[in-house]
Amino acid sequence: MLQTITNDFRAVRLLNPGSGSARGPFLVTQVGVAPNDDKARKRMFVLRADGKRVDFNCYACQGRPEVMDERDGGVAHGTEPSHR
Repeated sequence: MLQTITNDFRAVRLLNPGSGSARGPFLVTQVGVAPNDDKARKRMFVLRADGKRVDFNCYACQGRPEVMDERDGGVAHGTEPSHR
């Protein structure tokens, strides 16, 4: 069974996409299943500044983070992790 995304700091990965000696901005990512995904698909999620997690592929491909709020349903929409 795949792991549902959580708020457990041990389950996340901190990425520094800065170039050279530059630090940040940082991305907090987690691989797992969204709590509302009845098909239990494994995905990588990124934590947005507003505290919601979104599917990384959708987030990166759109070029506009606000598009996530315009999508209706599915795991691409901001999701709350389970609390463990």
